[in-house]
Amino acid sequence: MKGPFPWIAVAWLALSIRGLAPVPSLGGWTSLLPLVLLALASCLIPAWRLRRCSSEKTASDPSTFLLLAHFPLWAMFYFTLGANHGVDAIDHLEFVRSAVIDHDLDVRNDDAVFGGTPGAIDPSQINMHGVGPAILWAPLYSAAHVLCGVIGQSCNGASRPYLAASTFTSMMLSAWGLVATYRLALLFAPRGPALVSVFGVAWGTFLWWYLTFEPTMSHNLSFAASALAFLLICRAPSRAAAWFFAGVVVGFTASIRFADVLIGAAALPFILASPHTQRPRQETLKSLLALGLGVVVGFAPQMFAWSRIFGAPLVIPHGNDFLDRGSAAIDVLFSPQAGLFTWSPLLLLALPGLLFFRRLGWRAATGFWTAILLIYITNARAYWWAGDGFGGRRFCTILPVLAVGLALSIDALTRAAQRRPLLAPAGLVMFAAGWNLLLAEGQRQYAWAWDVPVTFTQMTRVAADLISRGTGSPLALPGALAESLQTGKPLADYENSKFRRVFSILTVRFGEDDMPFLKTGFSVPQGQGEGLHRSIREARIEIALHRAEDYRITLDTAGLSGQTLRIAVNDVQVAECGLTAQRQACEGVAPSRAVRTGVNEIAIRVEPVRHDREKARLYTLRLIPERSAPRE
Repeated sequence: MKGPFPWIAVAWLALSIRGLAPVPSLGGWTSLLPLVLLALASCLIPAWRLRRCSSEKTASDPSTFLLLAHFPLWAMFYFTLGANHGVDAIDHLEFVRSAVIDHDLDVRNDDAVFGGTPGAIDPSQINMHGVGPAILWAPLYSAAHVLCGVIGQSCNGASRPYLAASTFTSMMLSAWGLVATYRLALLFAPRGPALVSVFGVAWGTFLWWYLTFEPTMSHNLSFAASALAFLLICRAPSRAAAWFFAGVVVGFTASIRFADVLIGAAALPFILASPHTQRPRQETLKSLLALGLGVVVGFAPQMFAWSRIFGAPLVIPHGNDFLDRGSAAIDVLFSPQAGLFTWSPLLLLALPGLLFFRRLGWRAATGFWTAILLIYITNARAYWWAGDGFGGRRFCTILPVLAVGLALSIDALTRAAQRRPLLAPAGLVMFAAGWNLLLAEGQRQYAWAWDVPVTFTQMTRVAADLISRGTGSPLALPGALAESLQTGKPLADYENSKFRRVFSILTVRFGEDDMPFLKTGFSVPQGQGEGLHRSIREARIEIALHRAEDYRITLDTAGLSGQTLRIAVNDVQVAECGLTAQRQACEGVAPSRAVRTGVNEIAIRVEPVRHDREKARLYTLRLIPERSAPRE
């Protein structure tokens, strides 16, 4: 291999080997920083030297080396902030430990080494994840096993050297995944938009979390392998051997995440509708068979593992009902709980680009949308929010395709800005005007005293509150609109409904994270710190309770002397208190006959009100079952 790649390989390997040991050992930062800078320089120097190069070759494109420079940056993130190796990651780590150290695939003892409880695993569900990451980690993991004693670390297969080896391998391959995504985007968009789109995917989506903080999860490797698979498919090879290799990549990608096998469907339009009109039918059949055989070969390691674990080469380790959880067609995209576009709104910009069918060509467009829809349907029908993950992580498989759409959208916006140079400044002016109008409405509602400084926190809280009460999250607006058209409910109800779980004990702090409960009659958040509150004349709260039983209600409130505050639960008055200028607790008991299992309405009213500013201030509401409420 010519050019700077050997130097990059040496610098990366040196950094990775040194990184197996904890930062304080072997000279600490004194020995670590030069290696980080060397790895960074090995990428940035070629990028600088090639900055005026217009070659389309990977080795001559400066963008290639800018993207490869991510590895030392991610490694620095790992050195400074560490990483999390969660339950799913441990499943992958168990495979590589079992193979390298125990020379088997019986992971029951490995789970205990990684912190699990011996004997606590259901034998029918031993390790539900893929072996793909373990295969990729094995070389550096084996090196860590050889060196662990030399660097003074435990050689148990689960200590720092082994975790670091798996982390660095995933980071290095993910950097090449960025390059493959860039090369894929270059098939349809100019270099500038293609590079910007890949940076956007790397830094502006959920992928960043899995490139840095949870690098031993499968999602970064799934992204990298899928990028290579899509790149090979979109190059539309005419030879069966090339389709066999593409199939091997698709099959191995499926051994990283099983659902990734669906991206193989993107190859069908390229094979079945060849641009070579005179291509014999038998050549098409050969390509299809080569692709299918390649998928089987690429997936063979997973089938071998399943044979050893489950006794069969093909199983559904997550259970036969994995896709029978109902469809969350809107929520998987827009829910505040890990919705794809709610957590990674930049990806919304990719959708218009994927509608540029003339730029994509109908074969690529058909293949891309087929893969997107298959992954979307699968994610929507499964355990769609993916537990405690960051954002819509299960869409990692189609991020390379979304990067293509993002590149085309960026290119279209660039062309529009060139034709209409006032568009960008006008957008900034509109944003500033919207921000100003929100602050003005906050001032009108006395969110702060008019003669005192106002913090940025208070400004943003009030602006976000006004938007949330009107439409809910603007990031979830398409989902809210779709549900509103179906049900007739207000737009804000879509986001709020996702928080409507039942409670046994609940505290509502007016002004902070309380929008799901507040329905009508509340001002914007006012005051700061301990004085944070909302003002009301007559307001309504909705809270879902676990059981219909006696509840003690405590409301911290203040107002004008001579005013009376009344609290009713489902139209049954439960408390009445005289207000003073000083903050005080208004208490009462909602009897079980007034409480419902499910949604309950709490109405709060202050009387008399003779002026707009004569309102009660609400600070904290607490609901505690009477059986567990503290007694005097």
